[in-house]
Amino acid sequence: MATRRTIKRNALFALGLSIGILVLANILVQWIPARLDLTDSKRYSLSQVSKDAARALDGVEVRVFVSSDMPNSISGPYGRKQDIRGVAREFLDRLFEYESRSGGRLTVTRVTASSGMSLEDKAAEAKLELFTGKEAEFEGGRLEFRRYALGATFQYKDHIEVLPLALNPETLEFEITKRLTRLKEKAELSGGMEAELGIAFEMSKAVTACNHKIISYQKGLDAKADLSALVGSGLLSTIRENIQDFKATCDGVAAQLALAKPLARDNELVEQMVESATAYVEAIDHMAHLVNAADTNEQTVQMLVERMVQIGELVEGDATAIKDSPGRKTIGFLCGHLEFCPFADSKPLIQPELLQILGQTNPMITQFAQVAAQIEQQINQMNEQLRRSLFERREIRLKRVDAGQPVPDDVAALVVFGARRPMSERDMYMIDQFLLSGRSVLVFLDTWDIAVFNLRTSDTSLGADALVADKTHRQAWPTNLADFLSHYGVKPEGTLVVEPNQHEAITVLQMQRQGQFTVQSHKAYPFPLLPTFENMDRSHVLVRNIPALTLPYATTLEVTTEAQNNPELEVSTLIRTSDQATATAEDIPVSPPLLLERLSSLTPTGSKPVAVALKGRFKSYFNGKELPQPAEGEAPLPAFRDQGKGRLLVVGSNLGLENLSTGSVFDEFLPAQLTSGRTDFLLKLRDYIANFQNWQLRLAQIAPVVQSNVDFLHNALDWGIQNESLVDIRSKAWTQRPIKNISSGARMAITAGMIIGLPLIFVAIGLLRFASRRRIS
Repeated sequence: MATRRTIKRNALFALGLSIGILVLANILVQWIPARLDLTDSKRYSLSQVSKDAARALDGVEVRVFVSSDMPNSISGPYGRKQDIRGVAREFLDRLFEYESRSGGRLTVTRVTASSGMSLEDKAAEAKLELFTGKEAEFEGGRLEFRRYALGATFQYKDHIEVLPLALNPETLEFEITKRLTRLKEKAELSGGMEAELGIAFEMSKAVTACNHKIISYQKGLDAKADLSALVGSGLLSTIRENIQDFKATCDGVAAQLALAKPLARDNELVEQMVESATAYVEAIDHMAHLVNAADTNEQTVQMLVERMVQIGELVEGDATAIKDSPGRKTIGFLCGHLEFCPFADSKPLIQPELLQILGQTNPMITQFAQVAAQIEQQINQMNEQLRRSLFERREIRLKRVDAGQPVPDDVAALVVFGARRPMSERDMYMIDQFLLSGRSVLVFLDTWDIAVFNLRTSDTSLGADALVADKTHRQAWPTNLADFLSHYGVKPEGTLVVEPNQHEAITVLQMQRQGQFTVQSHKAYPFPLLPTFENMDRSHVLVRNIPALTLPYATTLEVTTEAQNNPELEVSTLIRTSDQATATAEDIPVSPPLLLERLSSLTPTGSKPVAVALKGRFKSYFNGKELPQPAEGEAPLPAFRDQGKGRLLVVGSNLGLENLSTGSVFDEFLPAQLTSGRTDFLLKLRDYIANFQNWQLRLAQIAPVVQSNVDFLHNALDWGIQNESLVDIRSKAWTQRPIKNISSGARMAITAGMIIGLPLIFVAIGLLRFASRRRIS
């Protein structure tokens, strides 16, 4: 009995000791930040850059908005289901880790709902992006999907940064550190901009007050509701009764506009705000005129209110751009040589004045113009969507740089993304002098036009089956960048990389005629022209944490002897092909089945560079050459530099992003064709439609590859604007793990090992155990 009591006492003592240790450990963890992170990218551990950012400023307040009872999943991009279970908890844990690492310099406060305002309304007022789940509820007599908030605001003194949506756990550290870094930049670089920042704040305040005043006139309407909901009656009479109150409040916008105009001469962002604020003041004056007119109806006032909403949003957006401008760097995209240029075309395909004249004499021209205008509108919409989704949503500020025009002074990095047409001497001079000014030039090459079962117009049909998917070719684009880039140390070799072992698949559209119908299907083929590279310079920040990268239709590069021997240049070969790859300029088939059959006859060319970065002092391409002279009406060229420091990145692929513009879709079209008296332009319309659909088709064929390359593109842009501290953090989210292709002999060996070898191991273990027990007995 004593022994049993002793065992029981010891067990209770051990249990109590274990509980005490666990409680003490939990208390210590609250004060001593420590975690065991077994992920290869250290996803759950803060990098040193993030720790430094948490301690950089004293007095940072983080306000966190987390809705209660969040759904388990939501509809993600492209309609895919996105699981968000545990995301809110991870977001809070990550913020509290920043707080613990800050040494009391950063505080995290969780925002809650109040009696007069829901948490979601507070989040919307703080410029967070709300999302919806599948649950709906009645609100204001209507069935509305429930809204949720998950984000935060970061404030230091008068400077604010917003993390509007935190649904991606892999990028939380990057997004938080980026905002803390931006706060520091704003605090350090806002000196000298007090007037611009002050007028932006006051303008935003005045417009908000005017909007809220109008809302308050709508009976029963919450003062923080969307102005677009103003559809009830009685608004006209209400404003008439309170016209003096309306003018007293909204005239504050005009007062701020008068103060902003002198500042607009020296600041482009203030100039934009002045333009939108001028339109807003005109709307206010128009409203005052309408309510005093006897024949004004309710609908006219409602429409003007909605217009004021739209203009007010523009003014607030312009004011926000000014407040965010200290330290924010702009990236220029060169356009005009059929590059990837994510901007709407600045000029219409057919001038309205010309169309009005020609359409009166030829109805077919009007028919052509209507279809062309629809395509043109879709092109512009897609480019706007690409710019927003790829760049603006990531808070990357882009600026269009048209061919032949000087590069604006506020551009920190210039991107030449897949030029398909020769560049003029003037364009080369602009790029050359930009590079020598201490800034960065990023060149993504688009050497080959690869068509894999693209659409073409049928020679025998004009009906619904006029397009057939059998267009396959490989053609070189007529660029002149090889000689230009080789001067700085990197020469494009004009080859096409074929990777026999590690490559991605291409999804091919197949169209089959069955009776009166055309049936479409898709089939994925392994495609050696989508090579996956793992041979990288792990010491360079651009690719340090990237396990693998797929570069579609890549060409190899040669680092010149002069660059290698130049002590003033730092040359980094970022990415190389494998030893088994073939870089060829021969006419190889690009049809996936035929190319796979041809692989065995290709001779490997060994490991060659496909991405190179150079940093240091460059000499001008125009040394000893006659400088280009501006034509009549052209802007003057910048002053000539014969040498200077800069940064140059050359990648032998366009990452799968191709040009979409009226120039590429309406290839070889000239408005003069409409006046020739022929109808060829109408027949060519089928080709233009095929060109437009082929852009969408080619993007869909390699969509997973393009998506996986976006982070590398953003890394390159951060490197270009010399914001390298964030590159390593973003790469933590990289998840591409390519499956290696192995030989048939290796596959047979692995199969035999699993079928025969594994059972033999268990038999051997059993025999050893049996022998051991016999020896003991």
